[in-house]
Amino acid sequence: MIGSRRDDVGVTSTDGQPFHWEGLAIAERLSAVRRAIQDWAEHVGLSADLIHELALAAYEAMANAAEHAYAGVEPGLLSVLVSASPGWIDVLVADQGKWHQADVGAGFRGRGLLLINGLAEDVTVAATEFGTTVRMRWQMR
Repeated sequence: MIGSRRDDVGVTSTDGQPFHWEGLAIAERLSAVRRAIQDWAEHVGLSADLIHELALAAYEAMANAAEHAYAGVEPGLLSVLVSASPGWIDVLVADQGKWHQADVGAGFRGRGLLLINGLAEDVTVAATEFGTTVRMRWQMR
């Protein structure tokens, strides 16, 4: 087990505490955040399958925010919270950008929410004029 630590993307993780990261929605930085989520989940003791699912779904939600929420403007704030409660893992990914409907004619693109819905047991997307929050839940295993 590790205590508090800070890595190269400014993530602080404390054993037994939720994982929280805030930064600019810059695609090139998100792989490091994904690895930090995986590290946190390993220390919580989640199964390898669950770690893979939640890290991939969180990464997809972050990548969607980086690509779409701030399209045409400077990258804005992105916030990620991963927490464990009795029996459940919750992941929240929030931005302060604009919601964009998926382009059905985009070929292989525009499938991020389909992937997220296939990975998580419960998904809620709340888009307002102040940004979008994607909430994903998994039963702990």
